Amino acid sequence: MEELARESISLMARSASHADPPRLGSFGAVFIMLKSALGAGLLNFPWAFQKAGGVTSAVSVELVSLVFLISGLVILAYSSSVSRQKTYQDVVKEVCGGAVGQLCEVCFCFNLFMICVAFLVVVQDQLEKLSISLYETVTGSSEGEMPYHWYSDQRFALFIMCLFIILPLSIPKEIGIQKYTSVSSWASMFSVVPTICFGFQCHEACIAIYSSMENQNLFHWVIISVVSMIFCLLIYTLTGVYGFMTFGRAVASDILMSYPGNDVVMIISRLLFGISIITIYPIILLLGRSVILNLMLRIQRHRRGIVTQLFESRCRVVLTVIWITITLLIAMFVPDMGEVISVIGGISAFFIFIFPGAVLFRVTCHERVIPFPDGSYSLVWRMNSGHGTRRKVATPQHSNNTVASDPETLTEIQGMFSKIRTYVKPSDGEWCVPDPNATLSHCAEEHRGLQALKASLNEVKNQLSDKNVHVWHQHTNSTNRAGKVIGAVRSASNAEICTQAWCKFYEILGTFDLLPEEALQNGELNTVHLCEAPGAFITALNHYIKTSETTRYCDWSWAANTLNPYHEANGGSTTIFDDRLVANTLPWWFFGSDNTGNIMTQKHLLELQAFVANMRRVDVVTADGSFDCQEKPDEQEALVASLHYCEVTAALLLLSPGGSFVLKMFTLYEHSSICLLYLLACCFHSVSVFKPATSKSGNSEVYVVCLNYDGKETARPLLSKLIRNYGPRLADREALFPNSLVPESFVKQHEEVCSYFHTLQLETITENLRLSEEMSSGQRQRLDGIRDGTAQEYLRRFQVTFLPRSRWVSRNTVSPACCSASSGRPLGQKKQTGSFNERRELQTLSWRERLKSGCHAAWVQTHCTEASGTGCVLEGPLAGCREASWYVIVGAALPAVRNSAFCDGGLLNHLNEALLDAAADWTHAPPCASCHAVSAASILSDVAGLCTFAGDGNRKHRRCLVFGGRSVWDAGESQLGDLVLTFPPEPSAPPRGCSALHDGEPRYQQHLLGCVALALQTLSSGDALLLPVFSAFTRVTAGVVLCLHACFRSVTFRCPSPCGIVGTVLVCAGFCPEAAARLRPVLTDVHNCVGQLLREEEDSGQDLPSGHHTQVLQFVPMEELLTGGLTEFLRTMNYEIIQQELHLLMQS
Repeated sequence: MEELARESISLMARSASHADPPRLGSFGAVFIMLKSALGAGLLNFPWAFQKAGGVTSAVSVELVSLVFLISGLVILAYSSSVSRQKTYQDVVKEVCGGAVGQLCEVCFCFNLFMICVAFLVVVQDQLEKLSISLYETVTGSSEGEMPYHWYSDQRFALFIMCLFIILPLSIPKEIGIQKYTSVSSWASMFSVVPTICFGFQCHEACIAIYSSMENQNLFHWVIISVVSMIFCLLIYTLTGVYGFMTFGRAVASDILMSYPGNDVVMIISRLLFGISIITIYPIILLLGRSVILNLMLRIQRHRRGIVTQLFESRCRVVLTVIWITITLLIAMFVPDMGEVISVIGGISAFFIFIFPGAVLFRVTCHERVIPFPDGSYSLVWRMNSGHGTRRKVATPQHSNNTVASDPETLTEIQGMFSKIRTYVKPSDGEWCVPDPNATLSHCAEEHRGLQALKASLNEVKNQLSDKNVHVWHQHTNSTNRAGKVIGAVRSASNAEICTQAWCKFYEILGTFDLLPEEALQNGELNTVHLCEAPGAFITALNHYIKTSETTRYCDWSWAANTLNPYHEANGGSTTIFDDRLVANTLPWWFFGSDNTGNIMTQKHLLELQAFVANMRRVDVVTADGSFDCQEKPDEQEALVASLHYCEVTAALLLLSPGGSFVLKMFTLYEHSSICLLYLLACCFHSVSVFKPATSKSGNSEVYVVCLNYDGKETARPLLSKLIRNYGPRLADREALFPNSLVPESFVKQHEEVCSYFHTLQLETITENLRLSEEMSSGQRQRLDGIRDGTAQEYLRRFQVTFLPRSRWVSRNTVSPACCSASSGRPLGQKKQTGSFNERRELQTLSWRERLKSGCHAAWVQTHCTEASGTGCVLEGPLAGCREASWYVIVGAALPAVRNSAFCDGGLLNHLNEALLDAAADWTHAPPCASCHAVSAASILSDVAGLCTFAGDGNRKHRRCLVFGGRSVWDAGESQLGDLVLTFPPEPSAPPRGCSALHDGEPRYQQHLLGCVALALQTLSSGDALLLPVFSAFTRVTAGVVLCLHACFRSVTFRCPSPCGIVGTVLVCAGFCPEAAARLRPVLTDVHNCVGQLLREEEDSGQDLPSGHHTQVLQFVPMEELLTGGLTEFLRTMNYEIIQQELHLLMQS
């Protein structure tokens, strides 16, 4: 009992980073199971036999219980293997959910508390017996003649012992003085619990034992469980039988109390037993206290942001005193040990019967077996309560196992994970940051050897120019050695945003000591991620932190930057529109004062420094930025050079001493790359160029991993100059350093690095070209074996484990804009088609020819046969609008609307190309004779029907506010019914020169907001509104539609508009004045803000409208715009508008 408890503390003190792989043998497992089960219940068994009525009945109950005990052990081991958790509490929480997991933790803590009570009761009983024995030995008198003195009372002795022995041993944070190394380091901190629990209870330790075994076959575990329980049965039965037969009905609940007090052997036994209990009590207290203390520290950290050492010390002392005081009071007034054991036994029922039963039910309900064609199988366990999806995949038995075991193949697989080259600093300090006066003042000079590598690489790449990009990608995916890693990781880990970027960064984390040791020791890690969208580096780091033993209790804070996917002016070649993480974690993302997110702006750099100022220190910076260079693949390095300079400058400014930096780069042949890497080598203790196995070996991508930053003081003068020259052309001007300032020793190492990765890339491209012409079955078989082996090696090498969805970064409460609500597929991604040469030729064609040759040709040329929008309805009024938390975002003005969260980016690009090229006035494009024209009469008839359906029934006549000329709607007067039409002025069209602005033109937005504000002010309950709009591409127009959704019982649209203006008509019916009263002040404020910005632009003498500097970009938070059915409504409406506009422009 004491040994196992001490072993737990020994393991708590060990660094988890040095954890050994499972190596516990069968005999060791049986022995530890016995140690876990044989606790305080052993002393109680003779009394239990007496309570059961005799030996026969007691043994019968034991045998029946043994079946359930063994079944529980098997269930728990099976659940551990499925959930891949290594402690009892983690298994219950993972399988049964957070609520049951919390109940398990409560039972665990209460169990420890009652065990402490049991300890004190045992000690008190032994003190009483020792006191009597000493009195009889010294005086020669009998127990009955012993006088009572308060100082000889066992309760007073117990109090003194708690005050002067147990309390001092319990207060320290760690109980190192009681620690020693155990020969079988197998369990976690919870393994101490079973050693002192009642009876056969070893279930809490069984999962830790099972996880530590070399052979984790379930049948093997059944044998271990049966053998262990039979041994326990024999020991308990013999103890119970002999104790009961010796003392009969007079046996005490603690068998030691039945023996005479003057027996010398028993006196020694009591002393040793008491010492054991006294030393083990603080360990049990530590385990129970840690559960409560961790909760208090998490609450304090959440409220205050930081936990001081003083706060932790005070809480620890107070908890220790309270724990000892309450257990002491209970122990003093408990009549005998039997009552305490009964309570512990009742709690044990949860761990032996209830929790295993719940786990079995959950697992059997959510697990099924899927066979593979090759005879292997996969256990698929699906969690439906927000814990994600787990697939535990058995190792496939492929027919080419002989290939996978080939030494040459194994060497190749290992080599996939060792593509690293590290710069070695000379010991004489030759590498140092150059004098800033000599920087950015000389022309760049080419390095002949590196330019030769560049030329040879481009020569081989030119052979790909005639390859169809789709066919080539399919081929290279099939030959990619790491092609199966993503699928294997997704199955094994339930990773959030499990992409290639996720796997690459997880590989970097597993290869380098990226997280500074100081941060891990302090339990506080702060990271900043530049050019991060879609956020896979963040989710990979979260997965690593939450599943690694060295970091799982670390308090992690992060901030990120990327080009804002919601800023309508950000183009598709530079912006990542995948907002799965962004949409759900917006407060952590920095987009700058102009809302673009452009990190290459000087003011944004300084604003980013202020944004992360609340972090005590910045430990890690990552930069994963790039541009779409597929149209100029031979100049990729030069195109991204300025971005890399800006990323490095930001990292050097933000990082704290000892921090780490990860930078994505490509080829390193240009002088700009040499200067940049030399600067990093001067500022960091270690700089390595790394090609992850999961990075396609045929591309130029590499990661520069920099460890142990010297601090800003090292490069402060140069850093100041870099900040002064910071911008999108930082690398396009003079060279950062002249050749004379870059030591020859560095250049030589750099040439070796470039040559190494150049060779790897050429070999891959050459092999892919060869295999694309012909691939034999033997080559295919060998490739498949390597792909399977690489996936298995990745999982083994980096210990990828499961993470429940509840521990993801995102809670997925907001539907991202990048995924269609109906199909779930990403929208707005640029899709490459044809070969490189074919795409270059396509750029020479007119927009009409490009559109006709594309995938949207048939859709654009389809004639409209009926009014669209009739089946797309927003049912209102929308509840839950948090207008009090709305805020106006003013940022960089839109020169054009290049993307939208509410429209497919490819379609919008087609429309913009057409509008910029069209000669006719697009706002009044001629109608198509073959298309069905939507009449005003039909729209008014629909409005009358909607008002009847959505009305309140108290008014005979209802008003319909129509923004449009009376002449357009005259034809529909016969359809009015009880409607009374009102015609205020409608929003004006934007000037011709800003056609690509669509609904983003500030004056149009001002009039649109004014119209809606007027409508909300003048309409009465049940009234209707007809509002023409050009489109709803911008966040401002989307916010306006959301306000209408909140104020009307029904919002739909009709396209095309009968007004002759390209766009659509919003049809709103069933006005609700209560909601409008709350939103009208908001819309009025936004309208005034837009007007004020326009007046300021006019007063400054700008040439409007193209001279806008700022404008209102948003007034409803994106989280609300993306919630509910609004996004799908706007997508459908914009889809119809774009089809209509392109159709008319194609006809003109």
